[in-house]
Amino acid sequence: MRHSLLSRFQGTLLAAALGEALGAYGRSQPPLHRAGNRETAQKLSTSPSITLESWHPGLASNLKSSTAPAPWGYAAVKCARALVQTGSWSELEMAAIGVRLAADRVATNASLMQPRSSKAFFSAESALATLPLALFFYENVTKQQQILRQTVQLWQSPPGTEAGLLAVGYAIAEGLNEQVERLTLLPRTIVYLKQSTAKPTDTLLELIGALEQTQVLIQQEAGLHTAIERLRTAAHSCHEAIALAFYCFLSSFADLRLSLLRAARCGEAASVVCALTGALSGSHHGLSGLPLTWRLDRPLPLLGELSNLELGQLATHLFAVWSGSYHPATAQRSIAIAAPGLLRPR
Repeated sequence: MRHSLLSRFQGTLLAAALGEALGAYGRSQPPLHRAGNRETAQKLSTSPSITLESWHPGLASNLKSSTAPAPWGYAAVKCARALVQTGSWSELEMAAIGVRLAADRVATNASLMQPRSSKAFFSAESALATLPLALFFYENVTKQQQILRQTVQLWQSPPGTEAGLLAVGYAIAEGLNEQVERLTLLPRTIVYLKQSTAKPTDTLLELIGALEQTQVLIQQEAGLHTAIERLRTAAHSCHEAIALAFYCFLSSFADLRLSLLRAARCGEAASVVCALTGALSGSHHGLSGLPLTWRLDRPLPLLGELSNLELGQLATHLFAVWSGSYHPATAQRSIAIAAPGLLRPR
């Protein structure tokens, strides 16, 4: 095992939070113009407009404080806390979270005056809100699928939301199981989606079409501008953010930081795409994939009410409950899980 499961739990939630902060900053940057493929991607990672100092969420806190907190962030934190407290999926807890999430979405869309987000980004935001569920039930994709379906039905989500959650949940599970490969993740995800229902819906077919287009872009090593143009079509509009997140993750597969920097250049969709890119990449790279300066032992504001340290602690508690330790407050400060001979206590 290259990274411990604890590291992957933490990396998924923390990289998603970092992505949201970076995406909020990225929305204020000039729009991306047409340029080359790989060479331009390298230039973007070191361009003056986006540097380690400028996109660091601790240093960009003043910018974040002027924007409404991400509704999915509150929901994800509440989902994680509910799982820690009860040790399982709770219909009562999830129903309450869904009511608050719906209200927060209405308020956020009104304040930002972005009616398009209610349609184009709904599925991606719901996938982010249910990240703790995808993590907690990752070892059994059938159970994970059941839980995610029950949750979106309880939240009375629009048609098409379920397909996006299943795709992201499956990819998260593949990351924790160390089964992610750059050119095969999307084909396997598509097969999983086709097998997940006996009667494909129009929205499911649209998502499959978007992921198939993303796979072509990955194989062609297409640039970010090309990917944005091709995926921002009427047929794929409901799944644009999810498709772009898969593209940003797989096109910069070996570097979580570069994946986030590219996702931050997705314009209006930047915060959602960047957060989802962080979750996908974090489940694969673990906590060690995040920039070292961000992982220093000092609080940085993330997801409104939680700092990076508090969010990391919540991920640790979620992992402790999943692993069978039902009293996470008494868990050891450091937990290490790995194959024999790969990692040993000092």
